Amino acid sequence: MSGRRKFLYGAGLGLAALAGAGWLARRDDGPRHAALRVISGRDTPGNYFADAGIAEPDYPVEGIRFPGAGAPLEVEALSNGHLDLGSMSEIPPLFVKEKNTILRIVAVQQTDVNNQVILLPRDSSIRDVRELAGKRIGYARSTTAHYFLAQVLREQGLDFSGVRVSALAVEDAYAAFQNGNLDAWVIWGVYGLRARRVLGARVLLTASGYLSGNLLLVSQTRALQDAATRARLADYVGRIQRMWDWAERHPAAWARRSALLTGVPEEDFLTQVSEQSQPTRVVPVSQAAIASQQKVADFLHAEGIITDDTPVDYLWARDVSFG
Repeated sequence: MSGRRKFLYGAGLGLAALAGAGWLARRDDGPRHAALRVISGRDTPGNYFADAGIAEPDYPVEGIRFPGAGAPLEVEALSNGHLDLGSMSEIPPLFVKEKNTILRIVAVQQTDVNNQVILLPRDSSIRDVRELAGKRIGYARSTTAHYFLAQVLREQGLDFSGVRVSALAVEDAYAAFQNGNLDAWVIWGVYGLRARRVLGARVLLTASGYLSGNLLLVSQTRALQDAATRARLADYVGRIQRMWDWAERHPAAWARRSALLTGVPEEDFLTQVSEQSQPTRVVPVSQAAIASQQKVADFLHAEGIITDDTPVDYLWARDVSFG
């Protein structure tokens, strides 16, 4: 299977991606929905609004969840008008860019990159990334971990054929790492912190200098062309911005709430805060953010993972004001 096809199938963007969600594949061209439809999960921003003293919106909000599927179904839902606001890394929109997608990026969450790491077992003899050659490395395909690993290997004159890679779901990768079946694991967030706390894993390298940390807030043209929905989108993004401003000022309260929402120990969130490269902030679209995604697109194109080299500019909506 080609690199592109493996990347697509790993992301859930292959032909069978929507087998369990056929409604997403049907275009929604009906009347505008009364509710603003936003991506939802255990720790999505709306679950912190009350803690941050942010009043409930004066319009209905419907949370849409895609358990276990992640960005691929978000992209499909946005593309077919079933979702008004999603969030994802710089990578997923690049796979629909060549299809004249209606996706539009309306804002950027600048996030921590130190929580994306290459982990080693506690007793590993590896001390340098050059020693990864020929080793067993776990990662999640079609994610920022994939992109991070590809860059690190390229720096060492390697590619994926020069190591023994295993594309694994997070929990499967944790089990493989715990059982000694991986020499290194490329992972992010509380998953990596759990391995450090429970297994004594150590960090070989963080993604500082490799990843931008940009998490994209994504809408679609139909929502933006409707005046009422556009106004609600701008208002809701502003609320997300204020929520993260609160989290920066009150990290302990944010960690407590995060622990309650996710079941992850509070100490892991506090460690994440203490080690972060930067606090999470929501900022408007900028040329720097566009250039960052273009850099990712150029890399993936050079690797043969995406075939379209159309500039990413048209994916970005520069005229959405919030805050």
